[in-house]
Amino acid sequence: MNPQEEKFNNFIKETQLEGMRLTGSEFFKNPEFDNYEFNELKKSLTFNAEDITADDDAIFIHVCWMLCFKKGNKFLVKIKVCYELAYSMSKYFDDEIVTHFVSRVVKPTTYPYLRQKINRISEDAYLGIPPLPMLKFLPTNSHAEEVIED
Repeated sequence: MNPQEEKFNNFIKETQLEGMRLTGSEFFKNPEFDNYEFNELKKSLTFNAEDITADDDAIFIHVCWMLCFKKGNKFLVKIKVCYELAYSMSKYFDDEIVTHFVSRVVKPTTYPYLRQKINRISEDAYLGIPPLPMLKFLPTNSHAEEVIED
């Protein structure tokens, strides 16, 4: 294990999720959406860490997911869902570690809540969007073979 991986692992051991909340959701539907079947549309799902701030006691991470359906260059449906997460501070905190932490920990932490929120919006707006798939986030560090057993 290299020193950066060791620092990341120590960061993980010290840091705990203190709280998470939905900070907002936006929904846009073009009336043309009803003219198409889902298999005709291009779907994209993106994740973005919009803000990371820290003080002596906590790390605050604001992330947003965006689900879009489009035909050609025209957006037919856009759903944006944002969360703010608070984690306890660690002495191993630095920008590179937190960036890695967001992709390895925050993204899989928020995804199940995103799935539920998208399903709820789809039901409430009569969109009929198929449920987002269950995802298995796997370790990406060099000793992943030691961690994953078939």
